[in-house]
Amino acid sequence: MKFQSVTSPVPTKTARCFAQPKPSIYSVRMTIGTDFQNEMLAIGLRACAPLYWHRADEPWPRLVTGATCFFVTFDGESPIAVTAAHVVRQLLGERAGDPKVIAQIGTCAFDPEASLIAIDDTLDLATFRIAPAIMLALKKVPVSCYRANWPPPDLQQNRGLILVGFPENRRIVHADGSAIFEAFGALPTVEDYDDRSILITYDPSRDLPIGSSPLPELHANMSGCSGGLVLMVGEHAGITRWHPAGVVIAGPHDAATGLLGDIDLYRARRVHFIRPDGSISTEPIERDQKR
Repeated sequence: MKFQSVTSPVPTKTARCFAQPKPSIYSVRMTIGTDFQNEMLAIGLRACAPLYWHRADEPWPRLVTGATCFFVTFDGESPIAVTAAHVVRQLLGERAGDPKVIAQIGTCAFDPEASLIAIDDTLDLATFRIAPAIMLALKKVPVSCYRANWPPPDLQQNRGLILVGFPENRRIVHADGSAIFEAFGALPTVEDYDDRSILITYDPSRDLPIGSSPLPELHANMSGCSGGLVLMVGEHAGITRWHPAGVVIAGPHDAATGLLGDIDLYRARRVHFIRPDGSISTEPIERDQKR
Protein backbone atom coordinates (compact mmCIF):
# COMPACT_ATOMS: atom_id res chain seq x y z
CA MET A 1 0.00 0.00 0.00
CA LYS A 2 1.31 3.43 -0.88
CA PHE A 3 0.36 6.65 0.82
CA GLN A 4 0.37 10.26 -0.22
CA SER A 5 -1.19 13.49 0.91
CA VAL A 6 -2.71 15.00 -2.19
CA THR A 7 -4.33 18.22 -0.98
CA SER A 8 -3.06 21.62 -0.06
CA PRO A 9 -4.49 23.40 3.02
CA VAL A 10 -8.14 24.37 2.54
CA PRO A 11 -9.64 27.24 4.54
CA THR A 12 -13.30 26.33 5.06
CA LYS A 13 -14.47 29.33 7.13
CA THR A 14 -17.03 27.10 8.76
CA ALA A 15 -18.35 29.87 10.99
CA ARG A 16 -19.57 31.83 7.96
CA CYS A 17 -20.29 28.98 5.61
CA PHE A 18 -23.59 27.99 7.22
CA ALA A 19 -25.20 31.33 6.47
CA GLN A 20 -23.46 32.07 3.19
CA PRO A 21 -21.80 29.02 1.62
CA LYS A 22 -18.69 29.99 -0.29
CA PRO A 23 -16.96 28.11 -3.11
CA SER A 24 -14.28 25.69 -2.01
CA ILE A 25 -10.68 26.24 -3.03
CA TYR A 26 -9.65 22.62 -2.79
CA SER A 27 -6.58 22.02 -4.87
CA VAL A 28 -4.29 19.11 -5.64
CA ARG A 29 -0.58 19.22 -4.88
CA MET A 30 1.34 16.98 -7.28
CA THR A 31 4.86 16.95 -5.90
CA ILE A 32 5.81 13.31 -5.36
CA GLY A 33 5.23 9.97 -7.01
CA THR A 34 4.79 9.11 -10.65
CA ASP A 35 2.41 11.05 -12.88
CA PHE A 36 0.12 8.03 -13.09
CA GLN A 37 0.00 7.58 -9.32
CA ASN A 38 -0.71 11.24 -8.77
CA GLU A 39 -3.43 11.33 -11.40
CA MET A 40 -5.16 8.29 -9.94
CA LEU A 41 -5.16 9.87 -6.48
CA ALA A 42 -6.40 13.16 -7.94
CA ILE A 43 -9.35 11.35 -9.56
CA GLY A 44 -10.33 9.94 -6.19
CA LEU A 45 -9.87 13.26 -4.43
CA ARG A 46 -12.06 15.13 -6.90
CA ALA A 47 -14.96 12.83 -6.00
CA CYS A 48 -14.52 13.07 -2.19
CA ALA A 49 -15.21 15.69 0.48
CA PRO A 50 -15.13 15.91 4.27
CA LEU A 51 -18.54 15.49 5.93
CA TYR A 52 -18.55 17.04 9.40
CA TRP A 53 -20.51 18.90 12.08
CA HIS A 54 -20.02 21.39 14.90
CA ARG A 55 -22.00 23.54 17.36
CA ALA A 56 -22.80 27.05 16.17
CA ASP A 57 -22.60 28.59 19.63
CA GLU A 58 -19.17 27.28 20.62
CA PRO A 59 -16.14 29.58 20.43
CA TRP A 60 -13.39 28.90 17.91
CA PRO A 61 -11.38 26.75 17.71
CA ARG A 62 -14.42 24.57 18.34
CA LEU A 63 -14.79 20.81 18.23
CA VAL A 64 -15.32 19.58 14.67
CA THR A 65 -16.44 15.97 14.26
CA GLY A 66 -16.71 14.18 10.97
CA ALA A 67 -15.72 11.68 8.35
CA THR A 68 -15.72 11.40 4.56
CA CYS A 69 -18.25 11.10 1.75
CA PHE A 70 -17.97 10.71 -2.01
CA PHE A 71 -20.14 11.48 -4.99
CA VAL A 72 -21.47 9.39 -7.85
CA THR A 73 -23.86 10.16 -10.69
CA PHE A 74 -25.82 7.80 -12.91
CA ASP A 75 -26.27 8.72 -16.57
CA GLY A 76 -25.44 12.35 -15.75
CA GLU A 77 -28.35 12.80 -13.34
CA SER A 78 -28.23 14.65 -10.01
CA PRO A 79 -25.34 13.42 -7.86
CA ILE A 80 -25.67 11.11 -4.89
CA ALA A 81 -23.41 11.30 -1.84
CA VAL A 82 -22.34 8.00 -0.26
CA THR A 83 -20.92 7.48 3.21
CA ALA A 84 -20.97 5.03 6.14
CA ALA A 85 -24.19 4.58 8.11
CA HIS A 86 -22.45 4.84 11.49
CA VAL A 87 -21.27 8.33 10.52
CA VAL A 88 -24.80 9.42 9.67
CA ARG A 89 -26.26 7.91 12.84
CA GLN A 90 -23.83 9.90 14.96
CA LEU A 91 -24.59 13.09 13.03
CA LEU A 92 -28.38 12.67 13.22
CA GLY A 93 -28.18 11.75 16.89
CA GLU A 94 -26.24 14.88 17.78
CA ARG A 95 -28.56 17.11 15.73
CA ALA A 96 -31.63 15.55 17.34
CA GLY A 97 -30.28 16.41 20.76
CA ASP A 98 -29.05 19.90 19.86
CA PRO A 99 -30.59 22.13 17.14
CA LYS A 100 -27.44 24.25 17.10
CA VAL A 101 -25.36 21.48 15.52
CA ILE A 102 -24.41 22.55 11.99
CA ALA A 103 -23.78 19.93 9.30
CA GLN A 104 -21.47 20.60 6.36
CA ILE A 105 -20.00 18.92 3.32
CA GLY A 106 -16.81 20.77 2.52
CA THR A 107 -17.56 24.47 2.72
CA CYS A 108 -21.30 24.04 2.19
CA ALA A 109 -24.02 23.58 4.78
CA PHE A 110 -26.55 20.85 4.14
CA ASP A 111 -29.64 19.38 5.79
CA PRO A 112 -28.91 15.68 6.41
CA GLU A 113 -32.46 14.86 7.51
CA ALA A 114 -34.04 16.32 4.37
CA SER A 115 -31.30 15.04 2.05
CA LEU A 116 -31.17 11.45 3.29
CA ILE A 117 -32.19 8.87 0.67
CA ALA A 118 -31.45 5.61 2.45
CA ILE A 119 -29.53 4.15 5.38
CA ASP A 120 -28.76 0.52 6.21
CA ASP A 121 -27.13 -0.11 9.57
CA THR A 122 -26.38 -3.76 8.84
CA LEU A 123 -24.43 -2.92 5.68
CA ASP A 124 -23.14 0.37 7.19
CA LEU A 125 -24.15 2.35 4.09
CA ALA A 126 -25.99 5.65 3.69
CA THR A 127 -26.86 7.86 0.71
CA PHE A 128 -27.90 11.51 0.32
CA ARG A 129 -29.30 13.70 -2.44
CA ILE A 130 -26.84 16.45 -3.31
CA ALA A 131 -27.86 19.61 -5.12
CA PRO A 132 -25.79 20.35 -8.27
CA ALA A 133 -25.13 23.80 -6.80
CA ILE A 134 -23.20 22.20 -3.93
CA MET A 135 -21.07 20.23 -6.38
CA LEU A 136 -20.36 23.42 -8.29
CA ALA A 137 -19.45 25.31 -5.11
CA LEU A 138 -17.14 22.52 -3.97
CA LYS A 139 -15.63 22.10 -7.44
CA LYS A 140 -16.09 18.35 -7.12
CA VAL A 141 -16.52 15.84 -9.93
CA PRO A 142 -18.70 12.81 -9.19
CA VAL A 143 -17.69 9.37 -10.39
CA SER A 144 -19.70 8.76 -13.55
CA CYS A 145 -21.69 5.52 -13.57
CA TYR A 146 -24.21 4.13 -16.00
CA ARG A 147 -27.31 2.07 -15.34
CA ALA A 148 -26.49 -0.18 -18.29
CA ASN A 149 -23.20 -1.16 -16.62
CA TRP A 150 -24.35 -1.25 -12.99
CA PRO A 151 -23.36 -2.89 -10.74
CA PRO A 152 -19.65 -2.57 -11.60
CA PRO A 153 -17.52 -5.55 -12.63
CA ASP A 154 -16.59 -8.06 -9.98
CA LEU A 155 -13.44 -7.62 -7.92
CA GLN A 156 -10.20 -9.44 -8.55
CA GLN A 157 -7.57 -10.29 -5.95
CA ASN A 158 -4.45 -8.09 -6.21
CA ARG A 159 -6.29 -5.65 -8.49
CA GLY A 160 -5.25 -2.03 -8.02
CA LEU A 161 -7.38 0.29 -5.88
CA ILE A 162 -7.60 3.98 -5.10
CA LEU A 163 -8.54 4.89 -1.51
CA VAL A 164 -9.23 8.46 -0.34
CA GLY A 165 -10.42 9.77 3.01
CA PHE A 166 -10.08 12.73 5.41
CA PRO A 167 -8.63 11.42 8.70
CA GLU A 168 -9.21 13.20 11.97
CA ASN A 169 -5.50 13.35 12.74
CA ARG A 170 -4.98 15.55 9.67
CA ARG A 171 -7.74 18.02 10.58
CA ILE A 172 -6.73 21.39 12.03
CA VAL A 173 -9.26 23.94 13.30
CA HIS A 174 -8.12 27.53 13.84
CA ALA A 175 -9.30 30.26 16.21
CA ASP A 176 -10.45 32.45 13.29
CA GLY A 177 -13.09 29.90 12.24
CA SER A 178 -11.08 28.33 9.44
CA ALA A 179 -10.09 24.70 9.16
CA ILE A 180 -7.71 22.52 7.19
CA PHE A 181 -8.85 19.07 6.04
CA GLU A 182 -5.91 17.19 4.61
CA ALA A 183 -6.61 14.08 2.57
CA PHE A 184 -5.17 10.62 3.01
CA GLY A 185 -4.55 8.92 -0.33
CA ALA A 186 -3.58 5.30 -0.88
CA LEU A 187 -2.91 3.05 -3.87
CA PRO A 188 -3.42 -0.42 -2.38
CA THR A 189 -4.61 -3.66 -3.96
CA VAL A 190 -7.47 -6.05 -3.20
CA GLU A 191 -6.15 -8.36 -0.47
CA ASP A 192 -9.34 -10.41 -0.23
CA TYR A 193 -13.07 -9.95 -0.73
CA ASP A 194 -16.48 -11.58 -0.51
CA ASP A 195 -20.01 -10.59 -1.54
CA ARG A 196 -20.17 -7.94 1.19
CA SER A 197 -16.71 -6.58 1.88
CA ILE A 198 -13.26 -5.73 0.54
CA LEU A 199 -10.23 -6.40 2.71
CA ILE A 200 -7.24 -4.06 2.34
CA THR A 201 -4.00 -4.51 4.28
CA TYR A 202 -1.05 -2.24 5.00
CA ASP A 203 2.27 -3.93 5.80
CA PRO A 204 5.28 -1.59 6.25
CA SER A 205 7.67 -4.52 5.75
CA ARG A 206 6.18 -5.11 2.31
CA ASP A 207 4.89 -1.76 1.09
CA LEU A 208 6.85 1.19 -0.23
CA PRO A 209 6.13 4.91 0.06
CA ILE A 210 5.39 7.11 -2.93
CA GLY A 211 8.50 9.18 -3.63
CA SER A 212 9.77 10.87 -0.46
CA SER A 213 6.49 10.50 1.45
CA PRO A 214 7.16 8.56 4.69
CA LEU A 215 5.21 5.44 5.52
CA PRO A 216 2.60 5.99 8.25
CA GLU A 217 3.01 4.30 11.59
CA LEU A 218 1.13 1.09 12.23
CA HIS A 219 -2.18 1.49 14.06
CA ALA A 220 -2.30 5.24 13.41
CA ASN A 221 -5.64 6.85 14.23
CA MET A 222 -7.28 7.14 10.82
CA SER A 223 -10.72 7.93 12.25
CA GLY A 224 -12.41 10.23 9.76
CA CYS A 225 -11.74 8.01 6.75
CA SER A 226 -15.06 6.21 7.33
CA GLY A 227 -17.21 6.82 4.26
CA GLY A 228 -14.13 7.19 2.08
CA LEU A 229 -14.03 6.14 -1.55
CA VAL A 230 -12.51 2.94 -2.85
CA LEU A 231 -12.13 2.89 -6.64
CA MET A 232 -10.99 -0.13 -8.62
CA VAL A 233 -8.57 0.55 -11.45
CA GLY A 234 -8.16 -1.64 -14.50
CA GLU A 235 -7.35 -1.64 -18.17
CA HIS A 236 -9.64 -2.64 -21.03
CA ALA A 237 -8.64 -2.49 -24.70
CA GLY A 238 -5.57 -0.47 -23.73
CA ILE A 239 -7.60 2.17 -21.86
CA THR A 240 -7.28 2.72 -18.11
CA ARG A 241 -10.70 2.66 -16.46
CA TRP A 242 -11.95 3.07 -12.91
CA HIS A 243 -15.26 2.58 -11.13
CA PRO A 244 -16.48 2.70 -7.52
CA ALA A 245 -15.83 -0.54 -5.68
CA GLY A 246 -16.41 0.17 -2.01
CA VAL A 247 -17.05 2.49 0.93
CA VAL A 248 -14.54 2.53 3.81
CA ILE A 249 -16.32 1.35 6.97
CA ALA A 250 -13.44 0.39 9.32
CA GLY A 251 -9.74 1.03 9.65
CA PRO A 252 -6.80 0.54 12.02
CA HIS A 253 -8.41 2.74 14.68
CA ASP A 254 -11.03 0.00 15.14
CA ALA A 255 -9.73 -2.55 17.65
CA ALA A 256 -11.70 -5.40 16.10
CA THR A 257 -10.10 -4.96 12.70
CA GLY A 258 -6.92 -2.90 12.99
CA LEU A 259 -4.81 -4.11 15.89
CA LEU A 260 -3.31 -7.15 14.20
CA GLY A 261 0.33 -6.98 15.18
CA ASP A 262 2.47 -6.34 12.11
CA ILE A 263 -0.23 -5.16 9.69
CA ASP A 264 -3.14 -2.75 9.55
CA LEU A 265 -6.48 -3.82 8.20
CA TYR A 266 -8.98 -1.67 6.32
CA ARG A 267 -12.44 -2.91 5.44
CA ALA A 268 -14.76 -1.47 2.81
CA ARG A 269 -18.37 -2.30 2.05
CA ARG A 270 -18.95 -3.16 -1.58
CA VAL A 271 -21.05 -0.69 -3.58
CA HIS A 272 -23.16 -3.27 -5.40
CA PHE A 273 -25.80 -2.86 -2.69
CA ILE A 274 -26.52 0.71 -3.88
CA ARG A 275 -29.12 1.19 -6.61
CA PRO A 276 -28.85 4.00 -9.19
CA ASP A 277 -31.68 5.89 -7.44
CA GLY A 278 -29.70 5.88 -4.18
CA SER A 279 -31.81 3.27 -2.43
CA ILE A 280 -29.98 0.38 -0.77
CA SER A 281 -30.66 -3.29 -1.39
CA THR A 282 -30.21 -5.87 1.36
CA GLU A 283 -28.63 -8.23 -1.18
CA PRO A 284 -26.02 -7.60 -3.91
CA ILE A 285 -27.72 -6.15 -6.97
CA GLU A 286 -27.80 -8.10 -10.20
CA ARG A 287 -27.95 -6.15 -13.42
CA ASP A 288 -31.57 -7.12 -14.04
CA GLN A 289 -32.57 -5.96 -10.52
CA LYS A 290 -31.37 -2.36 -10.62
CA ARG A 291 -33.71 0.62 -10.75
